[in-house]
Amino acid sequence: MQNRKPLGKKSGFSVVQVDELDANGNVVSTSYEVVDPNGNVIGRFGSLKDAQDFLKTVLPQEPEPPRPSGPRM
Repeated sequence: MQNRKPLGKKSGFSVVQVDELDANGNVVSTSYEVVDPNGNVIGRFGSLKDAQDFLKTVLPQEPEPPRPSGPRM
């Protein structure tokens, strides 16, 4: 049996903690899934950090803020 717990969402993508449970309801393993805006699992990882790092690669890149220009002479 599985217990799925959403951990966060950004730009439609989410990270879900998936606990595999034994017959007594005890957690026997934990993995982390990255889910796209359509609900498809696009990555499964053994650590939250790995899932977050992968998520950074699939998120739309935010444009850099404009740099202030110095005085012109």
